[in-house]
Amino acid sequence: MESIDFTESFQVGIEFYVNKIKELPSLGWLNDTRKVKGANPKDVLWLDKNANDQAYKVGGKKIAFVLPENIFGRLSIRTYTLMTKKRRDNTFKIKTFETMEEAKNWLKDSK
Repeated sequence: MESIDFTESFQVGIEFYVNKIKELPSLGWLNDTRKVKGANPKDVLWLDKNANDQAYKVGGKKIAFVLPENIFGRLSIRTYTLMTKKRRDNTFKIKTFETMEEAKNWLKDSK
């Protein structure tokens, strides 16, 4: 995926999230990344700095990932997770899962 497509698709998701969290204050963010084959490190950094900041400002607290099947995709998710967890300016809870059902249950159960 080209960087512009990557960032634009996340921007659409962020706009949706910003509007929906007003109605559902405990709304988490579920990322189905099963088909991801890897991401450009610059895009991962953009995601950490831009998407996270926007979601966190409006009250986002939880991010769940359904892990990619591809090892390079898994490495991209791991890089993103480590970057985000190192930050002190937001305290997202991030967790990875093998199945969609596990991810959904965690988002529902952890308030």
